[in-house]
Amino acid sequence: MTDHEYIKCRWESISDDEPVLLFYEIDPSRGRLAVRVAEVFSGGEVRQVFGEGVGYDYGVTIPTVEEINADPQFFAEKISRDEFEEIYGAAMYQGKSDFF
Repeated sequence: MTDHEYIKCRWESISDDEPVLLFYEIDPSRGRLAVRVAEVFSGGEVRQVFGEGVGYDYGVTIPTVEEINADPQFFAEKISRDEFEEIYGAAMYQGKSDFF
């Protein structure tokens, strides 16, 4: 079984139609492909992006935390699988509001 990586990423989006937080489950053995994604919008709504290989739906594989943080419109940190699963299964984001 492959060890997946889990990342939470804040995006300084300019539109209410775009997520402000992105939660990724990444498979490093497959070129950092995101196998599951949860998007959180400014009102706290969580939308799950379903399907194996959803990273290709985004058009790119997911960079490392260090690469993401090199762009000032983003802030990312690694999270635990448990935190990812909690968000992925939620309808509303109940996390720290100062993160987004």
